[in-house]
Amino acid sequence: MKNIILYSILILIISCKQSTQNQVQGHNSNLNQEQVNNNEQIGTIKEFYLTLYGLEDNITNYELRNKYVSKRILKRIDSLSSETNLILDYDPFIQGQDWDIEQLVKTLTIKPLKNKNEFRVSFYQFDKELSEHPTNVDLLLKENDKGEYLIHSILNDDYLNFEENNKDRDKMPKYISNFSNIWYSKYSYKTEPYKLDSLSSVSIYYNINIKKDSITFSGQGYKTNFHDLCYGKENADTLEIYYNKTLEGTDYNKDNKGVIAKLFKNKADYYIISPVIEDGEIQKDIPVLIQKD
Repeated sequence: MKNIILYSILILIISCKQSTQNQVQGHNSNLNQEQVNNNEQIGTIKEFYLTLYGLEDNITNYELRNKYVSKRILKRIDSLSSETNLILDYDPFIQGQDWDIEQLVKTLTIKPLKNKNEFRVSFYQFDKELSEHPTNVDLLLKENDKGEYLIHSILNDDYLNFEENNKDRDKMPKYISNFSNIWYSKYSYKTEPYKLDSLSSVSIYYNINIKKDSITFSGQGYKTNFHDLCYGKENADTLEIYYNKTLEGTDYNKDNKGVIAKLFKNKADYYIISPVIEDGEIQKDIPVLIQKD
């Protein structure tokens, strides 16, 4: 009887060990498969960035995007980039309008985020030694019916995350649209070239896009990288622009509780006064001529 009990216990122990080993093997198998999927998706993202943004010949070859980007993103980008509805005045995949190919290739890194199929792409748009922070683009990938991974959404872009899109619009001040439609347009300003050394110089590009239900203010260039959602308030013949939240880039302006830009018209020309705009020797309280598209 004693031998039977010992034998039964031995069988139970062996059975438990085998069950545990199977569980561990299954767990490791899942981990290995997840790593394989991660590697495949990281490879897709890397190929996308190096092909479209790392080669001089392909800078404007947007047809290549069909190979890497889902149709829903492409359709949304097209709808928000039309002449009659220009909201995306930047490339959402680099969160800017310009970049240095060599720097992007040299500094490009891609890492998985906490959630499955989500990844963070990081790179410097310009000289890493001169830039304060890298650009981060968070992507969600999804497998299509052909077994290919495509970029399905840009998680940290308010217009292209498809989940939290426009979630803060109801929280905007009620007077966001309390100004006349004479201001509805896109405005741009390029600073005078700033000499870095005897051989090279850089400029900063500022853009303001004003619509009935949104104002965006962005700056891209030397030590400058911000894209802010703002709101406006008409004061006599001036449109005062206030910071609401950072959409992308650094949050330079979040502590500015006052006016971050004043836009006004003088005859046929438009001018802007802004403490945000840096332009060499030009004083921040002096109006500068801004281009209206």
